[in-house]
Amino acid sequence: MMKKALRKYCVLYNRTQWDAFLPWIMMGYRLSRHTSLGGYSPYYLLYRRHPVVGMRIRDIVSEPIDLDSPVTSARILRDRAELFKTAMPMAFDNLLIAQHRDTERYAVVRSGDFKPKMKRFEEGDYVYLRQQSKDTMELAKGRIILRVKQLLGTGRLLPEGRSDGKTIKDHVENYLRRVGMYHTVTPWFPLSRDDFAQ
Repeated sequence: MMKKALRKYCVLYNRTQWDAFLPWIMMGYRLSRHTSLGGYSPYYLLYRRHPVVGMRIRDIVSEPIDLDSPVTSARILRDRAELFKTAMPMAFDNLLIAQHRDTERYAVVRSGDFKPKMKRFEEGDYVYLRQQSKDTMELAKGRIILRVKQLLGTGRLLPEGRSDGKTIKDHVENYLRRVGMYHTVTPWFPLSRDDFAQ
């Protein structure tokens, strides 16, 4: 089937440059769904995910190819190779734009003038604690709301829990400020005199 698609390319275009058409034919073959593979593409069977392509290409590639008919499959592969030939330069341009953006970001960060955003907390702020599961079998945990009791040195916080007053000492990167709950009265936090001094 690949030979037939390549022959059609050689008949339509320059015979001496047959190797330039081969990647496009192979891409059309690998990204297309095959009835002999249960409706999956070879790309999906290899990487266990569908290829990321544009909408126009995805609609065309999602139709399965019947490999039992070599003439129609060669025609379909040739048409898909033509489609990829027009779509790939756009994808390469997008990759160049992303690469340029990444190099500019790297230059800014490594220049010495870059100052990362600092997380600033004050005593009495309500924060969320980021909890990471220890393994993949552990269920996702809900958000824990804590109140900052004390600011410690070297970027650490000492927040207190609900009415039990337990404290968790951790780095500020593991906390996120809770918006809309600054110094408000909540039933589960014990209030101090400082809360009423405002």
